[in-house]
Amino acid sequence: MLLALLLATAALPAEADVERLAVERVLRRGRVVSVVPLGEGITNSSKVELRDGPRTVRAVFKTADTRLKSKFGFGTETVGFYRDTYRHEVAAYVLDTLLGFGLVPPVVERKIEGKRGSLQAWVERSLARFAPATPPSDMGRANEEMHAMRLFDYLIFNTDRHVRNVVFTPDWRPVAIDNSISFHAFLRPFRPLYRFPRGPLDRLRRLDARALESALDRYLDADEIAALRQRRERVLQRADEAVASDGAAAVFDW
Repeated sequence: MLLALLLATAALPAEADVERLAVERVLRRGRVVSVVPLGEGITNSSKVELRDGPRTVRAVFKTADTRLKSKFGFGTETVGFYRDTYRHEVAAYVLDTLLGFGLVPPVVERKIEGKRGSLQAWVERSLARFAPATPPSDMGRANEEMHAMRLFDYLIFNTDRHVRNVVFTPDWRPVAIDNSISFHAFLRPFRPLYRFPRGPLDRLRRLDARALESALDRYLDADEIAALRQRRERVLQRADEAVASDGAAAVFDW
């Protein structure tokens, strides 16, 4: 069911989609060659090398699964639980693929060395975070990519998107890594939403509550899915208001 949903709604170019599925296959069934603790962050992550036939894939394996009953606040809102879990990594990838953002590297759920966690394809940080770099050749497109990530981060409500948790490819395309602290039941947008990627927005309109729950209920709790449905409604309302106010300028191709 989930695979059918992913294949039916993916908006990536055919060659990128083929590559994504090929990487997923290695993550799911590749032979583990090495596991090395990363020794950074708070999620006890490891760097894993996998091999399937002639193909080798490196990945980040994360086993954190923290769920605490606690008054967790963000901005002016408070929720009853704090969660930092590898399940959110998988859920973020599933939603990213369903909506056709193409921002999250392939992620699967897998057991390695007796521990269950998320296995996400490794992304090299080709642009140093603080070193001088050549500006994007197309500033307009770079701006649209930031709006797309802003929308995605609101949908998953990633409260941990900072300079270490976004990687840029050599052409400045953003890659959304580290999504474990996400999907809390917050509703108020924490960044302005006024420009929207057309493809993901159209898919969001078509993705009804039943399909959303079917795709994500393995990884998210009921309150997280309920909040995601409400954020979906808020996005669609804001998009309609932006189009009514600014016309075609409010939506861009994606």
